[in-house]
Amino acid sequence: MKKLILCSLSILVFLSCEKKKDPNPAPIITVLKGFTTEGITPNRTVKSIYSLVYNNEKLSNLQKIDTIKEDGLPPRTGPISNNILTEEALEGYKLVSDFAIGGPNGYTLSKVENIAKKANNGYEIETRYSSTQTVYSQLELNANNQLIKYTVVNIVNTDKNGVKKETPQNAYNRYEYDSKGNVIKVFLKDVGASPEVLTHEYTYDDKPNPYKDLKWVFRLSGLGGAVGSESKNNILISKNYQQGILTTETNNVYTYDAQTGYPLTLITSGKSYSPNTIVGISKTTYQY
Repeated sequence: MKKLILCSLSILVFLSCEKKKDPNPAPIITVLKGFTTEGITPNRTVKSIYSLVYNNEKLSNLQKIDTIKEDGLPPRTGPISNNILTEEALEGYKLVSDFAIGGPNGYTLSKVENIAKKANNGYEIETRYSSTQTVYSQLELNANNQLIKYTVVNIVNTDKNGVKKETPQNAYNRYEYDSKGNVIKVFLKDVGASPEVLTHEYTYDDKPNPYKDLKWVFRLSGLGGAVGSESKNNILISKNYQQGILTTETNNVYTYDAQTGYPLTLITSGKSYSPNTIVGISKTTYQY
């Protein structure tokens, strides 16, 4: 009888503990801490390690991205450091990056400044490459805060005597989205070219994209929108066109975290439809 009572008490304790579990647990917050890419082509292998530094691990408070690049081409023996500093405020946003320029005697560092100014339906970006060149561009956003157009408006070069020369551009990339918030097509209108032409097509998985909260870093970097950060999901197939002709196709294969759905690894391979185009293989590993 005593054994039966003890067993019954144990079951009651167990059940009472089960009832105390929160029926609505807090959602898991996944923060991309870094990623490593290894690219292999017939002529070279390049490894890049990216570390993301946050303020209180909030994605909106990204402070910098540290990059170490290693490649197999002497005498450029890394590591090379590349820091991107960001501010949370978008009006007056200033992004400063150091990038490496390879030469016969190794790498030298150059500085780029990007300054954002709020404008109608988006932002105006002033990108300063040292003191010799400034690029003026525009970002156009829709009502859903999606980048729909990136335009390079003007390029101003300054010679050694301080004389400025303007070269109007008005070239743009235009982005089309599906109902899930993914970029499915990119169109290009080049300088003096008309009409615009299709340059990229994409298909996606249904898993969360680890880069989507970094889109402002790419938008304000002077490079326009990066499709990988503008989209809600992850790219499975990318088709690249030149003058309307398919030139390359890349395929992405992921492994995913069983709990969050975020990708853990990515293998990218591709094929070329052009004899002058080389498509390599790359592997990406994500850290959260």
